Amino acid sequence: MTTNGKIKSGRPLTVHPGERYGMLTVIVRVEDGPRRQVRYLCRCDCGRQCVVRAGALRTGNQRSCGCLRRARMRAAARAAAQITELMVGGDNESNS
Repeated sequence: MTTNGKIKSGRPLTVHPGERYGMLTVIVRVEDGPRRQVRYLCRCDCGRQCVVRAGALRTGNQRSCGCLRRARMRAAARAAAQITELMVGGDNESNS
């Protein structure tokens, strides 16, 4: 199952300060969370800091402080607004 501190897939079992996971850079290990979950203080590329579970970093489930998700949501909202505007604008022009 494990060989030389690595999981079969090749991902490391431990997280070390200075390592990057997506947009997050690990700063320091903080107090363990509930059920002895190992957590780390990380700095995102956007400048914010957040506390992340080690498992979420290793699996790639958390790649940013949340700014990546917010940016994708804004982009999706803009795209939906443009489509709506085209649909509504197109109907008004054909009726005139």
